[in-house]
Amino acid sequence: MRLFIVLTMILFLPVLHGYAQQVNPYDDSSFNPVSERNKILKNHIRSVKAINSADKNVAKEWFFDAKGNIIKKTIYSDKGNTESETQFIYDNTMRLTSERTTFALADTTETYYTEYSYDETGLKEKTVQFASDGSISLISSFKYNEKRFLIESYSYSGDSSLQNMTNYSYDVMNNINKRLVFKWFEEDWVLINTYVYFFDAQNNLIEVSLARLGNLLWTDVFSYGSKNLLSASKEHDMQDSKYMRNYIYVYDFYPESKK
Repeated sequence: MRLFIVLTMILFLPVLHGYAQQVNPYDDSSFNPVSERNKILKNHIRSVKAINSADKNVAKEWFFDAKGNIIKKTIYSDKGNTESETQFIYDNTMRLTSERTTFALADTTETYYTEYSYDETGLKEKTVQFASDGSISLISSFKYNEKRFLIESYSYSGDSSLQNMTNYSYDVMNNINKRLVFKWFEEDWVLINTYVYFFDAQNNLIEVSLARLGNLLWTDVFSYGSKNLLSASKEHDMQDSKYMRNYIYVYDFYPESKK
């Protein structure tokens, strides 16, 4: 009986890289080779376009401020129309405080919000996600180890019922190497999603895979060029994970980084 309940609910559980998760894309952008490497390497990137190798259309675009913070992300349809746009807001200490994602639907738009709060040491303490009607849809809290690495998070629905637990582990170079997402079923945790991350010797993210209930769903692969900038990738489609897309990346830099 319990297995039946788990499998039934899995059919309605959003894929973490899918449409529903785009409401809060910044959780995954912490593992995003574009935004993360820009901040670490100080490449002074102004914007990045992910171009679909098949039709040469721009599929995704990121915009950054002069300090390397991502300030906007846009997703485009195959016809070049904007599907979603996310804006990121920071405080005067460069901590992300809120984000707003607007989805373009057939005859209207829907906007979702996420707010971030931090403890006195600067660690992210809580996120609150709001649905398009302004109601709270998800609240997440975070736990860290003595090295200030995120090791565990819990998510609750708007009515405070427990939803998910996520465990994080790291390799010897302090890169995340695994993320385990558990779902609360019948007074117990069930492992649903397993994300595995691989990095090269330069600490560039080169592969991410997702297994659900032990079955591999997709593997995304990233490659890099000069200055360790992401140059190409092979990624699953957001709406259909069985369909893979190949992207090449085109950069625009702030003037001070040009030679």
